[in-house]
Amino acid sequence: MTATTLEGTIQQLLAADTALSALVGNRIYPGIAPQDCARPYVVFLRTEGRNLGTLGGRGVHDLHQFGFGCAADLDDAMEAIAVSVALRKALDSYSSNGVLQAAIFVGQQQEAMADPSGRQLHLVTLHFSVLSAE
Repeated sequence: MTATTLEGTIQQLLAADTALSALVGNRIYPGIAPQDCARPYVVFLRTEGRNLGTLGGRGVHDLHQFGFGCAADLDDAMEAIAVSVALRKALDSYSSNGVLQAAIFVGQQQEAMADPSGRQLHLVTLHFSVLSAE
C-alpha cells in the first residue's frame, strides 16, 4: 500500500465528518499545515508502520501509528479540545471501507507551542494505531 492511499483515505474520512468539518472546514492536512493557515486546523502524520505477518509469511494487514494534531490559537484551548473530541469521535465510529480497517485510540497530550512561522498555538495531539489492508 502506498503512503498516499492511506493518508488520502484518512483525509477524506475526516473531511466527510460533519462535526469535524463544522469546526475546521477543509483545513485537514497530511504532513504539515500551510504557513499562516487559519485556525483551528488538523494535521496528521504516520510515524511508524509494519506488516502483521503470519507464520506463512507476509500478512494481509499493516499496523501504522499516527499522530493527529488539533491546533487552535493559544488563548482558545477549548477550541483545540473541541476539535480533538470531534476527530476522535470520527475515527472511533469509523467502520472498514477496504483500505482503512480500524483506528484504535492510544492516548493524547496537550501543549502550548509555536508553529513554524512563530505563531503561538494550543495543540492537542491524539495518537492512534491504524489497521489497514493491502
